[in-house]
Amino acid sequence: MWMILGFGALGFLVGNLAGISSAQIVKTLLGMLFAFGGGSIIAFLKGINAHDRKVAGASVFAFCIACSGFLIS
Repeated sequence: MWMILGFGALGFLVGNLAGISSAQIVKTLLGMLFAFGGGSIIAFLKGINAHDRKVAGASVFAFCIACSGFLIS
C-alpha cells in the first residue's frame, strides 16, 4: 500500500515540476531522470523484506508530499 502511494506521489511531484518549468528540455530531462530513478528502485525491491518496503514507500511518499507542498505555497 505504501509503495503505491509513494510512486503515485512521485508521479504527482514530477508532473508538477514539469508543469512549472518553461523550457522544453527541462520537461524531457526531468521525466527521464525520475523514470530512471523509479525503475532502479523497482529492480532493488525484490531483495527487500516486507517491513522495509513499507518504510521505503512511506519515506518516498512523505518526501514527495513535502516537496509538493513547497511548490504549491
